[in-house]
Amino acid sequence: WTLVSPGTPTFTDVGPADWFYSYVETAYQYEVVGGYDCLGLTPEPTPTTNCREFRPNFPASRAQIAKMVYIAITPPPHHFLP
Repeated sequence: WTLVSPGTPTFTDVGPADWFYSYVETAYQYEVVGGYDCLGLTPEPTPTTNCREFRPNFPASRAQIAKMVYIAITPPPHHFLP
């Protein structure tokens, strides 16, 4: 895949200055990763409108890795995935 570097970041916690920015944005473009809704924690956890987080410092589960590998090596569409 050709790496993409959009002018506006998709995720609030991965910016153009990060060395992995283009890799994350490319994976997002190809629907390999989707990120997480940002959560406002006061007073109750609720998704913040139009806010996506990648959370690069959190570990990925085995299920998340398996889904990413499957999507990366399988031609689109991936709409049949649970």
